[in-house]
Amino acid sequence: MEKLLLLALSVLLTLAGCAAPAGPEEPTVWLDCLEHPEEMSWDETRELELPGAYPGVTFRWTASQVSALADDQEEVLFGGMPVWSVFLADLNGDGKPELCANASWGSGMINEQVLVYDYAAKTLYTLEDRGIKDYTLSIREGRLVVTEWAYPAWPLDPDAEGITGTLALTADPSGEAVIEIVYDGT
Repeated sequence: MEKLLLLALSVLLTLAGCAAPAGPEEPTVWLDCLEHPEEMSWDETRELELPGAYPGVTFRWTASQVSALADDQEEVLFGGMPVWSVFLADLNGDGKPELCANASWGSGMINEQVLVYDYAAKTLYTLEDRGIKDYTLSIREGRLVVTEWAYPAWPLDPDAEGITGTLALTADPSGEAVIEIVYDGT
């Protein structure tokens, strides 16, 4: 009888919206031309709608930028030379995914950086250290991870080893959100 009562209470709390949240969803891939460079199309356009999080918004990728179309207006969110990959992950816990991207920048001296765009807050976060380190994103074991590479070892040296950690948005001492790499064991 006690188990039946607990089950009924659990169902009622869930239906009333009082149950504990299910937790963050695993990150997903919108496109990943860094992992699959043969899929990079310099003249292609790809679009994505996320009606549960951003109703009425269409996200658009081209090799040079990611933009949002809403109310017949296009807003450029970020760019790259190119934007190699875009992943979707809720890094700040607001229930809406951020657009997390790999992008190259530069001519001659090219750096690889990670960009995170929080569309709900209209804020861009950048992880870069030009000429010192390169950064790339991937999904491993259900986590969105950043690999930090010594510049210019990656991608020139196929035997180069990077340091990998989970991508996170955290608050700095002033309370402002910043990109952080949470390394295993820290």
